Amino acid sequence: MKKYLAFPKFRFPVFRVIFAFTVAVPVLLVSILPAKVVAAATIFEDRVDRTDSSIVGNQWVEYFMRRPDQQSPERMIDQGNTPWRVKDGTIYYHEVGDHFYIEDFIQTRETFPVNNTRVEFEIRGDIGTSAGYVGPAVFWTPHASKITSYGGVSEGHGVIGVNARYRWENDGTRGLHIRANGETHDFPEAIFGGMNQQDFSRHAFTVQDNVLTYESDTFPTRSISLDNPLEAGERRHLYIGVRLYDRGVPQEVEIRNIRVISLDEDSDLQKVTPPERNEDLVAIHGFLSAFADNNYQALLNYIDGDLRRELDKETFDEVREYFLMHGSARGTVQSFNAFRLNDQDLNVELIAEYPVEGYLNTLRMEFVLSNGKITLMSGRWH
Repeated sequence: MKKYLAFPKFRFPVFRVIFAFTVAVPVLLVSILPAKVVAAATIFEDRVDRTDSSIVGNQWVEYFMRRPDQQSPERMIDQGNTPWRVKDGTIYYHEVGDHFYIEDFIQTRETFPVNNTRVEFEIRGDIGTSAGYVGPAVFWTPHASKITSYGGVSEGHGVIGVNARYRWENDGTRGLHIRANGETHDFPEAIFGGMNQQDFSRHAFTVQDNVLTYESDTFPTRSISLDNPLEAGERRHLYIGVRLYDRGVPQEVEIRNIRVISLDEDSDLQKVTPPERNEDLVAIHGFLSAFADNNYQALLNYIDGDLRRELDKETFDEVREYFLMHGSARGTVQSFNAFRLNDQDLNVELIAEYPVEGYLNTLRMEFVLSNGKITLMSGRWH
């Protein structure tokens, strides 16, 4: 039986992740110690760690966006208590299509800088259509008063971000748009991660130097130059929306762990102290080495918090059994990154390549360390 660890960032089978971590042990320490530390700061976060409610939360404003009837060409935008709500640790939406576009959305009360900023979120949903174009969206937009439709604005060049574009031509099974401040880039065969899938999918898009980079579990990382450059210091609201159409066809969307990270080195938010010692980073190597040596007690020296409770001896033994069944391999770290979340917490990301059973696999690994101990970890195959 697979065991799962559920953390704010990902939900994943622990045996796959730790197996992949372990193969990189021979090269990790060399790669970690000289690594460059990059400043960054979380400027907005919603982990949706609150009780169920019909109100999304004070950080957000809810809007209906619908045509009043099939004959009306104009969408009406009204602020109010929409179908968006908080449910089971997610921002949740459920509605049924009625043969005219329903495009309800939520928008942050605050604006945030767009350039040198990364947006991260996890999402899953059930969508489909035999008429029209449907799916959820996450964009940088102007204020709701300047929004004319899902992805349409009356001021500026356009929205920035990504949306599912499941379409009637393929029975509502695939399609994705990347919106680049003007043009819409269509990927009709792409799967929007998390749609009609059991697990949440992690998505992220970054704007740096007027280039938009999008990545997800199901779509190759893609960088696209913005069609129109951002104005100096341009700020926008973060928008989360849906689009449904086909009469009688429901749409359900869940989103969580929403984060906006500023990468601007000149920002006051970035003035964090980088680690002066390698103790935090060595903890990662110690964790991997303890696993490779089958030393559970030593492994406990490097983990804390919920992770210590989740990774019990039974799980450890199961992971070891899986590891031995599949042999071993030596990995090569391709890139490494670290930044301070605050005075105590360090986020470490690394990407490794390694051969397993004749195939070359790539794994992105992420750790959060607090006071020298790993408190969260996650991984994703590429």
